[in-house]
Amino acid sequence: MASPVPIEHRRGTIIWGLGLTQIIGYGTLYYSFSILAPEMAKDLDWTQEWVFGRSRRTKFLPDPASRDVPDRAFS
Repeated sequence: MASPVPIEHRRGTIIWGLGLTQIIGYGTLYYSFSILAPEMAKDLDWTQEWVFGRSRRTKFLPDPASRDVPDRAFS
């Protein structure tokens, strides 16, 4: 049986692997929205511009309704 490789020698590979999977995951979610948006607009009876604009707004501005939800994560 081969001896295990110390973590110090695998650290770079692990970091690169995690970074790559994070980029692929975010890219998949980001571009899948453009595929889902036309159906969402039709279901919600909105224009596609409104759906895309609403999605961009949520990335930069907080949702006013979120203030009503108490933060109990660290209580």
